[in-house]
Amino acid sequence: MHRKPAKARDLLGFLRLDLSLFASFVGVLGFALFNPLSHLAVPVAISSFLACGAGCAYNEMKDMKEDMINRGKVNPFTRSGGGPAIIASSYVLGFLLSSLVSVASLLLYLAMVFLGLTYSRYRLKQYLLVKNFYSGFGSTLVFLIGASSVSTAVLGYYFMLSLFIFAGTIVSDLRDYAGDIKAGVRTIPVAIGYVRGKATACALFLTFLAAMHATGLYMFAPLSAFSLLIMALLVADRPSPAHKLGGISLVSMAGILLV
Repeated sequence: MHRKPAKARDLLGFLRLDLSLFASFVGVLGFALFNPLSHLAVPVAISSFLACGAGCAYNEMKDMKEDMINRGKVNPFTRSGGGPAIIASSYVLGFLLSSLVSVASLLLYLAMVFLGLTYSRYRLKQYLLVKNFYSGFGSTLVFLIGASSVSTAVLGYYFMLSLFIFAGTIVSDLRDYAGDIKAGVRTIPVAIGYVRGKATACALFLTFLAAMHATGLYMFAPLSAFSLLIMALLVADRPSPAHKLGGISLVSMAGILLV
């Protein structure tokens, strides 16, 4: 009786619903900022969701050891024959939808897919900073897919958004510090120490605030208060709530800007 709801939850967890919805918001945000609003926002939203979801799912299949250590379990789809089929179909559907937007969006979509497959297939996260740069600047390629451009103005917005997420990845590493040591994952906190890792994360959030003022991109102002709260939680040695707040901040900002 409860098997279907449980399987649906597992599927949404496999595709990382939270991250994929955020990617969808970011893709539509890029589209809305740099294109006339039209029905093309729909394929942007869905292709962004699928690119992120398929990438997260493939990465989860390659990270079963770390997930078992950090979460105590793995998603059932990582061990079933349906996992690869879901990933492949998601990528293909995303490809078809992005092609409806523009050639630029299609090429950027392919670049994001290639980056995600390479990152997970060759476990590049084992190299210092690769995981952080991939999560911070690779996952936000959906913004460029939506904008359908790599102009100077577009790249300015892309950099600001990526910088905030890059700082957030270190917060995630702080949360998983003990598990990453056991799994042999060389994150920034593991490499330089937990306390210095916290200091690095705080320095990056301060850099984000300074860059926002320097560039005048005050559309990112909603993230200012969140940055300060995240830093306060890190100072209080509470990385788990800080990580959750980071996720809330991104969804909240995307929602505010789209409304």
